[in-house]
Amino acid sequence: MSMKDHNRRKIRVGQIAVVCIGAALLAVGGVLAAGTPGAEALPHLHAEAVETVQGNDVKEASLQRGETDTAEDAQTATGSEETISDTEKGMSYHDFQYLTEQIVENQMELHREASKELHRQQDAWRLILVNSTHLLDEDYAVERTKVGNGQYVDSRIAPELEAMLAAAKEDGVEISIISAYRSYDRQVNLYKNKIKRLERQGYSKAEANEEAGTVVAIPGMSEHATGLALDLASKSYPVLEEEQENTDAYQWLMQHCMEYGFILRYPKDKEEITGIIYEPWHFRYVGEEHARIIMEQGLCLEEYLEQYITEEEKEK
Repeated sequence: MSMKDHNRRKIRVGQIAVVCIGAALLAVGGVLAAGTPGAEALPHLHAEAVETVQGNDVKEASLQRGETDTAEDAQTATGSEETISDTEKGMSYHDFQYLTEQIVENQMELHREASKELHRQQDAWRLILVNSTHLLDEDYAVERTKVGNGQYVDSRIAPELEAMLAAAKEDGVEISIISAYRSYDRQVNLYKNKIKRLERQGYSKAEANEEAGTVVAIPGMSEHATGLALDLASKSYPVLEEEQENTDAYQWLMQHCMEYGFILRYPKDKEEITGIIYEPWHFRYVGEEHARIIMEQGLCLEEYLEQYITEEEKEK
């Protein structure tokens, strides 16, 4: 084999290696960056790379058959060799390796960011905040599933809720669902009825309105309309009073509710933050990951969203 043939074969091997590595990177990039800007250009680039190899295949086959190039072909071939030679001089193996590593790392970073954003979107419904400053739209809709004694909840939390109640029963603890999903209209009636009862007890209209808002959520401020909140009580003491904290149901829930994605929504000593009195019966679904942090650190949902979720948004 002549020196010229040897060099041509060396260049050919280098071309094939570059194209193969490039095609592999494009395939990886296409999978990782699916749906990301620029992904639609990958097939086009890959096609150009294949055409380049195919073109060189024809030229190589022609040389192997001993066919004579025309003067124009010879000049073109010489120009190609000079171009390849310049490229090889301009980019060393280490430079090429560094470039490919950067491409892969950039694609991986895009994939990580896309995954984080998807996770945030998936978590949005779990962490919806409803209180005096975050009112729920009157037409807020949720797909509901019947559970327990005929109460309705958001269909997405039904499996976890039923698993939690079943686990408690296995431990000898009977828990009743006193209240779950409530429509906006139902909340309006509850609020008005509470005001009337307070007025009959001697409260002025203004005082009754203010007091009612600490006990019964004002329409639009009730978590029950999300289908994520439940009033749970011991089957032997189905009363929504502070004494509920002395029941076996409450003790079991405080120990295990986070395992199923639930939290005590209105803890003791958090009234100034939540705007709602201590309710040892009101539990809310937020998902296991969030529930563990909230319960283990003794936070209310408002504090958790401020300390954790808001900080994540600031770092975006």
